[in-house]
Amino acid sequence: MTSISQSTLSTGTAVVIEANPGVESVAMVWFVPAGVAHDPSDHFGIYAFWAELLLRGSKNLDSRAQADAFDRLGTSRSAQVTSRFLTIGATTLGVKLAESLPLLVDMVRQPRFDDASIEPSRELCLQAIESLKDDPGERAALGVRARHLAPPFNRSTLGTVAGLNAITADYIRNRWPESAVPAGSIIAIAGRVDAAAVIEQLETLLSDWIGTHDEPTPDAKPPRGCAHEIDDSNQVQIILMHDAPA
Repeated sequence: MTSISQSTLSTGTAVVIEANPGVESVAMVWFVPAGVAHDPSDHFGIYAFWAELLLRGSKNLDSRAQADAFDRLGTSRSAQVTSRFLTIGATTLGVKLAESLPLLVDMVRQPRFDDASIEPSRELCLQAIESLKDDPGERAALGVRARHLAPPFNRSTLGTVAGLNAITADYIRNRWPESAVPAGSIIAIAGRVDAAAVIEQLETLLSDWIGTHDEPTPDAKPPRGCAHEIDDSNQVQIILMHDAPA
């Protein structure tokens, strides 16, 4: 039988746990309030950049050592960016969660951001934008999003070529502590987990984490309307977007 508990750490981070003793695995998603709606206008793409770099080492572990540490625990992890959040995901066995949490906390609180990882990460981000040329469906999805949603929530999670090329190593390192803050963060865990033990461990790991920033607010009037992009393809992509209950 599952049970759900909710708590707020002393740092202001919300924690939601669904304990399920009927399974052996556990999944975790950490929502850091660092989505593309927060993107500075002259550095569109910084959050996509960070999503790549967070998987490339922490303060005490280089990229290979970090990957090996997670592999030894059988823990898979991922990072992706949305409008409001940069999300860190992880899955492992319930008995390995306590050992995995410090590694995940280091990903967020002490990312490595070394010079050797920056240019390969930039190249991957630029390649993702370049690949849109061969993906009319994704271009159509990004186009309807840009027209239907109010700025800044209509931005592409890929960033822009100009924005990505404008990002320097110093900007990456200096901006992250201002964006990765406890206020507005949400940690969600489900599976074989001892909720009380996890809350206690997270309090210890995050007790000195501080910071807050303003939430982005949508502009009153999104562009809306219809748009048609001519493409040299045999396919036709048609996408409609409508408002729905929140």
